[in-house]
Amino acid sequence: MRAFTLRDLGLAVVGTVALHLALRGAAGPVEEILRWMRLDYAEEVAKFQVRVAGELDRAPVLVVLAITLMPALCEEALFRGMLVSGFSERLRPAAVLVVTSLAFATIHVLPVRMVLTFVLGLWFGWAVMRSGSLWCGVAAHAMNNGLALLLPETMPYAVALAVAGVPVTALCAWGLWKSPASVASES
Repeated sequence: MRAFTLRDLGLAVVGTVALHLALRGAAGPVEEILRWMRLDYAEEVAKFQVRVAGELDRAPVLVVLAITLMPALCEEALFRGMLVSGFSERLRPAAVLVVTSLAFATIHVLPVRMVLTFVLGLWFGWAVMRSGSLWCGVAAHAMNNGLALLLPETMPYAVALAVAGVPVTALCAWGLWKSPASVASES
């Protein structure tokens, strides 16, 4: 992987913010579908959130680094680094994107997180493959984790923010598609 351009890094991060907001809007319906399927993990998620909030009060800098930066570095190195490189020799770019996103979603265990994380995995993989830089994936991943940690669960105008997130993410994806140094266009 090569160094990032500020343009591609900016598109990856802005697209992540927009996608994060869009997925927050989708989380409620996804949770309802999973409850209907008898896959309700709301209690486990709530316990985790209480635990993180307690830790955040005790050691805010360490918690922010542990939840935002470390998973971004490690997971991106594995999924968008090693796995994308390995599968790229055998599969087409679209299949690589789907397979690595499914693997990424699977490690997030809880069904509601798996569904939403699959979409995030597609975005992070797109950013890396189009920009040619793992750092775009790391920055996007860290931004998403930071938003999940620091934004309140319920936000005013959440539906409007979620609806606005889809076209903004699409515009950022288009911008990455037009990236002159795209790895995907070289394959």
